[in-house]
Amino acid sequence: MSFRIAEAPDAGRFDLQSSSWELIEEVEAVAAALSASDWPAAALLGMSRSVVTTAEGVEVASRRPTLNLVS
Repeated sequence: MSFRIAEAPDAGRFDLQSSSWELIEEVEAVAAALSASDWPAAALLGMSRSVVTTAEGVEVASRRPTLNLVS
């Protein structure tokens, strides 16, 4: 996914690669909403942290990117 920072468009485009299936679903939803709109829009790119506990009782933390349309 390529993106620009709204407050610094002259900084150019940035690329983000992720293996997150949740991000793929979010990108598809945002792309569909943007295709249906007639005006420029912005999206918020963030990070989500989750912690799971394994069967052995070990806590494992992970992060994944998130994408939400800003209204």
